Amino acid sequence: RVISSDKVADMKGQIFKQLRLANEEMENRFRLMTESEDYRIGHDFRSFDMPAYFVIFDEFTAVTSTLDKKELQEMNDYLVNIIMKGHHAGIFMFLTAQRPDADVIKGNVRDQLGLRVSLGNLSTDGYKMIFGQTDKEFQSIHESGIGGGYISILG
Repeated sequence: RVISSDKVADMKGQIFKQLRLANEEMENRFRLMTESEDYRIGHDFRSFDMPAYFVIFDEFTAVTSTLDKKELQEMNDYLVNIIMKGHHAGIFMFLTAQRPDADVIKGNVRDQLGLRVSLGNLSTDGYKMIFGQTDKEFQSIHESGIGGGYISILG
């Protein structure tokens, strides 16, 4: 009810449609920018007054657990494309997951995620899944610390 129903997906086919639309929007933006007489190296979507376009993919692992191998590959192709180059065109992806295993979110995708947030207490493996190998020692989040966790902003 907050976002129009044509922009919200909860079924596999609808989810793929939204990912395809985001990919198409990104490619259209690249074409508009590079074909413009005003295009210069270093210009991005902001230089052309394009609004940011957000894809919020909630409970990513729940969706991927329902996909067969071919569908999972197709979804990963969309994600890699959007996450690796979408920021230049103003296409941004938010992925949420309760457990972002490497077999669900591929390393090349996870390495490109510029903002990583963990909430509550995680296992050592959980912290490694989100933040990668680190020499940081994570402290326990107190039960009274509602909303407590860790954040990493890359760059």
